[in-house]
Amino acid sequence: MRAKTWKALIVAALAVVILTAAVGGTMAWLSTQTQDLTNTFVPAKVTCKVDENFTEGGNEKKDVRIQNTGTTDAYIRAMIVANWCTADSKVVKTATPTYEGLPGSGWVEHDGFYYYTQPVAPDQTTSMLFTKCEQGTVPEGADHLEVNIICQAVQSTPAAAVGEAWKVTIAPNSVTAYSSTGN
Repeated sequence: MRAKTWKALIVAALAVVILTAAVGGTMAWLSTQTQDLTNTFVPAKVTCKVDENFTEGGNEKKDVRIQNTGTTDAYIRAMIVANWCTADSKVVKTATPTYEGLPGSGWVEHDGFYYYTQPVAPDQTTSMLFTKCEQGTVPEGADHLEVNIICQAVQSTPAAAVGEAWKVTIAPNSVTAYSSTGN
């Protein structure tokens, strides 16, 4: 019985040696045959800018749009801040000018922001937010009206990104308060 035990141990030891040599040889061959792979991941850039024109004389904004200047589709929102100012741009009072075409097609107002309800592709613009801003009567102490458009963009995918960033859910022609449960 002793001889059988020794033969079994020798066979097992040889199997371990052969298996180790095979695995080691395979690993050595693979490490000399494969090349390094460079990670080519490029993160998306999400930015936007106001695209606007002015009436003749340059004193009234018109045809205001927002351009997606990023590298991925994005949702866009804008806020209009209007103030009557002195010649040196000190605010005299908040203004409420008249806007023609506000909100424009595809835009929805919600909590003081105007949301464009469709994702905007890179290098593309929204439809017009408004077509013209008319200042009305200049109040005492003011020299001019300053209308500033503040715009923001957020990546349109995943769908929850806009909700997490702006706390709203955007659907075609509507904007509602965000619920993490998808409501």
